[in-house]
Amino acid sequence: MAAILPGAVIVLVVVISATILIRIHNIFNRINNTKSFSSYYYKSINANSMKKIQKYRIMQENHPDSLDAAENLCMLYHSLVINNTGLLWGGIAPNHLLIQHDAHEAVKQCRIILRQPLKIDDQLVYSEVMAEDAVTANNISQAKLSVNKIEKKLRYRKHSVKRATDNALFVIYEVLGRIAVKNRQWKSANDYLLKAGKVSGDPYALEIGPNMRLAHELLQHGERQVVVSYIKECMDHHLIVGEKSIMLKWIKKIRKGIIPAFGDPVNGGFGLWY
Repeated sequence: MAAILPGAVIVLVVVISATILIRIHNIFNRINNTKSFSSYYYKSINANSMKKIQKYRIMQENHPDSLDAAENLCMLYHSLVINNTGLLWGGIAPNHLLIQHDAHEAVKQCRIILRQPLKIDDQLVYSEVMAEDAVTANNISQAKLSVNKIEKKLRYRKHSVKRATDNALFVIYEVLGRIAVKNRQWKSANDYLLKAGKVSGDPYALEIGPNMRLAHELLQHGERQVVVSYIKECMDHHLIVGEKSIMLKWIKKIRKGIIPAFGDPVNGGFGLWY
């Protein structure tokens, strides 16, 4: 009897352990099934981007002055920054070192592009990308320099296209607001967010929802009321059916102290952080 008892205890422990493991496995399966679409989409974006990056890297090595290679590399790295910092689909945690690396690479390609003779609108686009990604790369001096260049181009451009001008203004406010957050200058950051919200006609905001990156950074520091005001401003520019109802849900969550899942397609969100 004494010999049987230890064996029975071992069997019981094995059964209990197996039951616990099965339950844990089932929980993870449910989580993975819920996020399978977004995880697959996120990974496919990165895999596809990396193949293209390799292709244009080789092109750039063979032709260092190739504008085509620099433009493609710039936008590919910029898209990686967007997807890694902005969406985090599938609950994937951000790797800040990789994000900064991609932002640094985008800035480096922008420098190559902006050394070329470009039309004023193209100069604006790449200056905007450079400003945004320079902040993400913690290159504050470059971000400020890019903002100054954008402001000069807006002052001296002969033919003003409202949508392009509004987007440039939005980028100026967003970048300066993010710099203020890094410097813990909350009043300045709040003011820039509200100015960004008043810019109408931002082409990206009208097509894919509002840019929530600065708003998200302020929410992480407890600045809820200004973000609610910003969302209300954005509601005046977003007339697509369903968008206002989503933004109202954001406001309810923020007032409860919850940071919404901006841009998460699984939860019906939108609003890229570009």
